[in-house]
Amino acid sequence: GGSLELAMVDQGKVLERFSFPLGVLRVADLRAKGQDALKSQVRKMLKKTGWEKNAQELPFYLVGGSWRSLARLDMFDSKYSLPVIHNYEMEQRRAQRLVSRLALLNKEKLKAVPGLSTSRIPTLKDAAWLLSMLVRYLNSSKMVVSAYGVREGLLFQSISKQEAARDPLLLATEDAGSVQARFPANSKLLGKWIAEIFSDDPAEWHRIRQAACNLGDVAWRANPNFRAERGLEMGLHGNWVGITGAEREMLGQALYTSFGGGNDVFPGGGQLASEKATQRAISWGLAMRLGQRLSGGTRNPLEQTHIHRSGEKLKLTIPGELVHLYGDVVAKRHGHLANILGLEPVMTSD
Repeated sequence: GGSLELAMVDQGKVLERFSFPLGVLRVADLRAKGQDALKSQVRKMLKKTGWEKNAQELPFYLVGGSWRSLARLDMFDSKYSLPVIHNYEMEQRRAQRLVSRLALLNKEKLKAVPGLSTSRIPTLKDAAWLLSMLVRYLNSSKMVVSAYGVREGLLFQSISKQEAARDPLLLATEDAGSVQARFPANSKLLGKWIAEIFSDDPAEWHRIRQAACNLGDVAWRANPNFRAERGLEMGLHGNWVGITGAEREMLGQALYTSFGGGNDVFPGGGQLASEKATQRAISWGLAMRLGQRLSGGTRNPLEQTHIHRSGEKLKLTIPGELVHLYGDVVAKRHGHLANILGLEPVMTSD
């Protein structure tokens, strides 16, 4: 509340850092002298960083309760469909928009904003003015909200370099999958089994697809009529990091489909992820559903069978001694997957 800390970070390393007496508790006195006084003070202090050029068009990461409160208001104001604050993104212009909105909202209306701490309401206007001037001066490309802070930073600092280098999303989904799945060892194998079908996916989608496979058996304890909803809840609202809102929708959609949601977009879905991304997640779910049925949760079928694209065909190759696994249900799921990919299902035996 009393100070503002700024750090320039590149590839996980802090290059420079500054501390200024510009916390939200100090801004009110500056604003009382007029907006020009606040603007002049912010510019004077930021000039000491020398970041006028090398910080231009970089993302501005927001750490701290005041910033999170502003983000909560922005989520409410923009009718954002996913109530997850971590990694929430705002365009630079939204900072000035928050200044305008707060000029029109009284305390009672602010209390109606979900998740907004009432203790932050008195300083929200000051925080909005400060943020708008910061991102304008730095010409930030966007603002990205962190749900974490100093405590989590200290914890992260204490772990080994090897642990710190691991993908937090894949690590967390592996852990959740291993605790809740019947056959946790199959998650990586399932991901490998379907990977060739989707080799043309953008690189950033590969990890989301594997995260879905890591969670590919977590809903088995649910009533069969509600497994799709259980999978959706796990993917969409799980306490994951290293994932955007659109990617959460993809993860939730893949699990919703895999656990029996069919080809439909989950209720309320498709608002953050593009239509192309949503359809791809449905395809992942159908592929996972096929692999789970074919293998029955055992390693041998996934290790000995092979599914891939071949021209206009989706070929599933099964060794002779396992060909009996290609029953009516497996054939049906093979057909569903091929159909959504615009291919012909073909089973071959060797």
